[in-house]
Amino acid sequence: MCSSDLVAMHLFGALHNMRSDRSNTMRELGADRAGAPSDALQRFRTNEMAGLQGALASLQLVEFPGGSTAVADFEASIKRLVEFQKRADAALRLPKAQRPAGLSDEFMKNINAFIEQVERVSRQMGEMVRLKDGTVDQLMHLKELAWAIRQAAGDASNTVSNALSGVMHPEALLRFQTNIAKARGILAVLEEFMIGLPLPPTFRTAIDEAKRDVLGDQHVGRQFGILKALVAGEKVDVDVRTWSPSSIAKQLVLQTAAEIALQTAKDHLAEQHARAQRNLIAQIGLLVLALAVSIVTALVISRRITNPLLALQKVMGQDRKSTRLNSSHGYISYAV
Repeated sequence: MCSSDLVAMHLFGALHNMRSDRSNTMRELGADRAGAPSDALQRFRTNEMAGLQGALASLQLVEFPGGSTAVADFEASIKRLVEFQKRADAALRLPKAQRPAGLSDEFMKNINAFIEQVERVSRQMGEMVRLKDGTVDQLMHLKELAWAIRQAAGDASNTVSNALSGVMHPEALLRFQTNIAKARGILAVLEEFMIGLPLPPTFRTAIDEAKRDVLGDQHVGRQFGILKALVAGEKVDVDVRTWSPSSIAKQLVLQTAAEIALQTAKDHLAEQHARAQRNLIAQIGLLVLALAVSIVTALVISRRITNPLLALQKVMGQDRKSTRLNSSHGYISYAV
């Protein structure tokens, strides 16, 4: 698995939890309860930091153009986020009236900027492997479609959760319906696009679960009913502390689908690399064999040529010796 793939996988895990960190921190800062961050918020942050730190470690292995500050910028953004989380946690322990004014807005501005940075880095990692292989290109696009569904469905869910916490969007119903329609539209595109791609059965299972549990009529109708009642000023039988975690848990399947597509692309690249290595080894083996055959052939040819020449040379040497002896005998006879 190449470093850019590892970065992309870590970032996907971080993004989901960053969105949850953002919405839950904002709601808890606006709530009357004073105390430590909720267990759900602490869990989101733990998973968020695991993803971000994993991405940072993998980013350090990526070959960026000379002069790039991508790694340093990413590390600085992590440090800023940790600092804002500490400030938010300290504020949560104070009564609502004593919490620093503007902290919620500062936190939102910072984490939104970091989320945009993470998305840019994720796209950059995707571009490093795109167009090098047609299958990988399609799988990366499929991953982005799954993530786009997660974002739209998450925005719809946040509208409901925020309304439950007393933060009502001026056009909450329209916002909710628009995001649900967007998510369903992208889902239709995804299902058409995935036809023929080398995907494991788990991807189809994840998409079916998302259709049923995230974008199905029952869950969407339940969300819309709660939101409609809140807009009308009516009481509902659920509170944000129980609703938000269960709603977020349902959306995990869309992140899972995106990760499956990414993992499939990674496996495909690994297989291509292994195949290239096998071909290289085979070619080297053939080259060595050809070289050995050439050497043997050269030796055989050399012996077939040199042996007769040596024999001829030996015969000629004997003839010359005989001639010299005969000449010597003639001279001797003449002298006598």
